[in-house]
Amino acid sequence: MAVTCPNCNSTFNLPDDHVSLEARARCSVCKHIFQIGPAMLKAAEIRVSSQVAAAVEDESAPPPDAPSASSARAVEEAPYVPRYGFQKAAKSRKGKLIVLVILIMAIAGAAGYYFFFRPLGGGEAATGADSARLAREISIISRRQYLQENQHLGKIIVIDGMVVNSSDKPKDFIKLEAVLINPKGVVIMSKEFFCGPELKQAQIRTMGEVEMERWLTSETDIFRLNTGVDKGVQVPFMTVFYRPPPALLESAEGYSYRLTVIEAQNAGDRAVR
Repeated sequence: MAVTCPNCNSTFNLPDDHVSLEARARCSVCKHIFQIGPAMLKAAEIRVSSQVAAAVEDESAPPPDAPSASSARAVEEAPYVPRYGFQKAAKSRKGKLIVLVILIMAIAGAAGYYFFFRPLGGGEAATGADSARLAREISIISRRQYLQENQHLGKIIVIDGMVVNSSDKPKDFIKLEAVLINPKGVVIMSKEFFCGPELKQAQIRTMGEVEMERWLTSETDIFRLNTGVDKGVQVPFMTVFYRPPPALLESAEGYSYRLTVIEAQNAGDRAVR
């Protein structure tokens, strides 16, 4: 039992079997001798009861450092919410930047296509006066047509030659039409093509149809050879007819062909057909 000295207020723990109403005690601090008495016993009992009640309360209460479920969830979520918001905003900005870059690339690609690979020609339908003017401005020279044996396709018909600009204005995208006519005057096959690209004899003999057409329609060669054609400048041309009808090749009278300038434009202007 805890006993307090009435002289210096020092507290001592005495064995319960040594404590009674008549017991006397000497303070080891101030040497004061005092009697335990009923008042001191009552105070000691009150202190003991208070300590027991506090111990019971401490045992039933949660540890002071352990947060409740709601507070623990708040502690976990508090830093997560702003971090998530920041990451989401960062991803949003990154996505917008990617879309902007793609849009810029698409616009640049469209502009490049328009200036370098736009469809050639595209003029209006020719009138009789236009055809006559084109015939005067663009002359076809050194023309020829011949049969050639191709290792993949058999006999093919090749037409080639040169065109020359006879006008005072530079020309762009000179285009011809070649027509094969049977002995009865009926058009059997026809092709339209731009001047510029041509094949060598070895290529005509060994290439397949797709490869030859890719070569003869090369936009690179068309832009390089068939634009800005000044007066007096000659431009080569070539076209190939694949798998002509056997009757056309076996006819005793053979076949004829016709070449016509169907399109050209002054450098920098729209095409005229």
